[in-house]
Amino acid sequence: MKNSIVAYQTRLLQLMFGFFLLLLGFYAVNSMSLGSAKTAKMLGGGILISAFVLALDRRYWILLPFLYHFGISIPALPFNRTEIGCLVVVATHFVRLGLHRDKAIVWNRPLLLSIPVLAWIAFVFFLNPVGMNLFGSSTIGGRFYFDIALAYFTLFSLASLRFDEQDAKLLFHILVLGMLLALLRGVVFPQFDPDDSDAIGEAYASRSTRYAFIPCANLFMLLVCRYGLSEVVHSLGLAFLSVLLVLGAIYSGKRRTLVFIAGTPVLRSLITGKDRLLTALFGFLAAFFLVFAVLADGTFISLPQSAKRVLAVVVPKYQEQGFEGYKDKFRGQVHRYAYDIIKESPWVGRKGFAMSREETIWMHFGGGKTSLYGGHAYSGNWHGLWLAFAADFGLPGAFLWGLCYLSIIFYAAKAVKIVTQGVWLPVCCMYFSISFLIGFVFSWTSGHSAHSTLDIFWLFGLLLACVRGYQESHGMVVR
Repeated sequence: MKNSIVAYQTRLLQLMFGFFLLLLGFYAVNSMSLGSAKTAKMLGGGILISAFVLALDRRYWILLPFLYHFGISIPALPFNRTEIGCLVVVATHFVRLGLHRDKAIVWNRPLLLSIPVLAWIAFVFFLNPVGMNLFGSSTIGGRFYFDIALAYFTLFSLASLRFDEQDAKLLFHILVLGMLLALLRGVVFPQFDPDDSDAIGEAYASRSTRYAFIPCANLFMLLVCRYGLSEVVHSLGLAFLSVLLVLGAIYSGKRRTLVFIAGTPVLRSLITGKDRLLTALFGFLAAFFLVFAVLADGTFISLPQSAKRVLAVVVPKYQEQGFEGYKDKFRGQVHRYAYDIIKESPWVGRKGFAMSREETIWMHFGGGKTSLYGGHAYSGNWHGLWLAFAADFGLPGAFLWGLCYLSIIFYAAKAVKIVTQGVWLPVCCMYFSISFLIGFVFSWTSGHSAHSTLDIFWLFGLLLACVRGYQESHGMVVR
């Protein structure tokens, strides 16, 4: 067994070494255009990732959740963190498949309803192809088709894996570590990742600083999924950490975080049947402190503006003050663009991601006849997942995606009932299930037909790996 592992690592190392020799030759020829610093970053990042893949062996998938939350973008690469993580997983999986180190994908029902979505997207693509320049733009064109294809490859690659209890434990801690490092990076060292920041001008810089606290909501979700309210209450350290995470999530100014911190305990108690009375009690106490904070604001205390924006969802006092984003004027304008496109072409929308003449003017000349709202719309930022699919691929595309997304949610809810023994596998399944449910709630106000597909599918792939590993280890029929 040991000799086979050594032989595998040797062959994989040879493949990686040859690949990076080719890369080195390519960028040596093009160094004048790329610049030596960018070339060094690309080669260094690639070699580092390859070394981690070799060291991790069958747990190479760890790099995806870690890079997603913490990975620092490499400016020389035409990929963001999620794309880099997915590319690593897909490439490593197919190399291991060729070396007979990974299992081939076993087709079954959870993947079934994703295929009609892919078929319709391919149909729309052939109606209006974008050409071969897949990586020429990160905001429009073939790049989005690349993300959708990558989402499917990643889903099928992860679906071939089988996680045991130790894998799930490692996955949980990698998620926690990645989010902690992302929080640290965003709050203390934002300069480490300037390409991912929306800090343009003083107002945007302030918003970017607040947004750095968004991982607090995910950390709170992981904490509650792992321990539950009863254990949190009986541990002073966990209780103090929970309060800090809740305050940080509210300070971020994102309304989604409010649903995360309020919805996770409720959904967990409904799923497990535990801590229902305690959850209701904490809900009452949270409502009491919320009312007290709102009434005392401006008299005894002064709430941050970001917290007021979050609370404007449920507090009329802040609704009347017209906090940025509450009435969603920007989102409403973008939605009107989507409705116009759907009304004009209900079957195929704008026919995918190929640029029209007006879109080309906006992309190349900084606006032309197109407003800022139109610029977001043409880049696929429809601020609504269902409108995104309907505007990009027509109503049939939105309908098929709806069936696919609902099937993922139902499977996630079923997974929590299937995976019941152990500690870490049930915790991971519960975290993914709650994430899908809350993500579905916000799919009406945010989402992108390509980026959201990529984000949802790799999480679904990890969920499948957890469930199928559990089923095989317990002699259950894998469905």
